Formats: sequence, structure tokens, C-alpha cells
Amino acid sequence: MLTAVFFSNADARDLTFFVWSDSHHGACDYTDTTRLAIVADMNNLPGQYYPSGTLPGVVVGEPIFILHCGDLTEHGYPSEWDSPSLADQRSYLQTIAHFDPNYDTHECLGNHDLRYPPNTIRSLFEAKNGGSYYSFTEQGVHLVVLDPYPYDNITAPELDSTQLSWLENDLDSLPEGTPIIIAMHIHPNADATNFDVTGKLGSTSSAALWNIIADKNVLTFFHGHGHRVIHTYWNGVDVLSPAGYAYSDADVACDVTGLDPTFGVVRITDDHITIFCYDWSHNQFWPDPRINKTITDVVTLPCGGRGLPVGDISGPQEQPDCYVDLYDLMVIAADWLKCNDPRPSSGCTGS
Repeated sequence: MLTAVFFSNADARDLTFFVWSDSHHGACDYTDTTRLAIVADMNNLPGQYYPSGTLPGVVVGEPIFILHCGDLTEHGYPSEWDSPSLADQRSYLQTIAHFDPNYDTHECLGNHDLRYPPNTIRSLFEAKNGGSYYSFTEQGVHLVVLDPYPYDNITAPELDSTQLSWLENDLDSLPEGTPIIIAMHIHPNADATNFDVTGKLGSTSSAALWNIIADKNVLTFFHGHGHRVIHTYWNGVDVLSPAGYAYSDADVACDVTGLDPTFGVVRITDDHITIFCYDWSHNQFWPDPRINKTITDVVTLPCGGRGLPVGDISGPQEQPDCYVDLYDLMVIAADWLKCNDPRPSSGCTGS
């Protein structure tokens, strides 16, 4: 039984944001403007109808932010992050300058962004986002971005202890039941099949990450890296790559066979999360959502959801144990022995 709603606002939650990934600025873009066209698609999508089979009569809202799941660049060169002197599609910051100015942009670091240290975009990324890992909250939904390459360890991704400690403190500071979304470039589960060692966390930090989030209200993990839409589960939690690639296939060196030209469209209301893929190569939604489920900002009460019964004040470990029994009576009797005069002339000490 789930109770105790925590999100409260005079207006109902209606949060929309878009997710893209693997733009690889610095490759496949010298004269082709595909990335700018993808940005234009995102600018033009608000006001269009969602697929009627899932959300009949509902139009896409204005996105509060745009999330990029990493591999912003091909080689990690600073010039691929920003080159005002080149055509806009050739650097990330010049590309995202084409977004509607009302849209915030957030990013994850990818392995390609750290390919040739020390000549990488790490410091530029951190200057924009306040760090290589960070979090923020929109309409009561908490979004966390993680960095699986704290030491530029792109061939053996792990979360370092400092980052894990930060994450634990960050999530523990939230009201219980807060809806959470976590994003990073790779899959969080070290045991995920069909992912090589560069495409998922190592076993040590994967286990530590799960221990931190196991009792949290995680709606989904987002990742990129595979250039295709992938939906898996981690101990029952959705893990989704809603975006494929975001570059041109005009260059024969950029083979996109079997890959997905998509970005994700996320809608979160008070009680539902729905995630569609939008095919930017055909300017249309995929007809079925990748995720469509009920959510709630809740606390799961103890005692099987019933909550502690009245009178349950102790137990075998001197803590409430979901039963009213001899342990509770012993506490009452001990207090009564400290003060058994119903009309004391002064207050009973110890009562």
C-alpha cells in the first residue's frame, strides 16, 4: 500500500524534456547540417500531437530542458566543443545555440569526449555544468547526471568513491519518495548482457550504486553509447537509451546500418511517465512508447504498507516492530513504576 504524497504545487505537474545522444561533433559534419535539422525538429515539436493510441488529444509541451547522454564530440577536442569560426554544425556549443533560448541544456560526458587526455573537453564541460556529475530538480522530479570516467578511464568505466559519497548524500537529502531519474553515458548494471566492458559500469561501482538507489523512487536510468534505442531492466528498474545517433549518414565513413535516428520525448505528470522516441529522419513518432507507467511521489509505509499500529512503541530491538505486545507493555510498566502517583505535588522526574 502506497501513501503520503510529497509533491505539492498549485499547478499539476506536467514536465516535458527531450533526450538526445551521440552527436559526435567533429565527424560526419563538414558540410552536412543534419544536427541543425535535429535541433530544429526539437524546436518545432511542441504543439504537435502525441500518438493517439497512448495519449489521444494530448500535444507535446514546451521542454523545460534538453538532455544529451554523451559523446558530444568525436575526439574530445576543445574545437569540437566550440568553434565559432567554423560552420555551426561542426561544434557542440554552436549547434545548441540554435535551440529555442527558453530551453536549458544539460549533458553527460561520454567516452569519446575524453578520448585523448589531456586534450579533452572535461574542463569546458565542468565549467558549463558545474562539475562532471551534478543534479537538479524540476517540478519535484530530481535528475542526476553521473560521470563513469572520473580518471578518463574510458576502457574500464567506474564511479569513484567521492562521486558515490556525493550521490548518497544528494539522494538522502531529498524528501522520501521523490521521483528520481539518473543519467550517464553507459549502462549502470555490470551484469547487463549484450554490453561490452566499455558500455557498462564495472562490478565494484555498479554494486555500490545499486546499494545507494535500491530504496529510492528511481523512475528510470537514461544512457546512450549504443546509437540505438535499448530498453532493459536492472532489478526491476527501467534502464533506457531513448536516443540513437545524431549525425549525418551522408559520409560512407559514418555507417548507420542497424542504428536509430531518434531522440526521446519525456512527459511526466503527477501520476504517469511516458517516453516516446521521435524519428528525426522521417519527422514522426514511433507509434508505441518505450515506457508508459504509473508513478507517484510516495513513501512505502512500514508494516506491509499499513503503518505502525497505535501502541507499537517498542520491540525486541527496543524499536517499534509492527506489533502491540508484551514489549510495548513492558515500556509502559517501566514508565508507570517511575511515577505511579496520579496526583503528584510536583512533576515526576523520569516520566
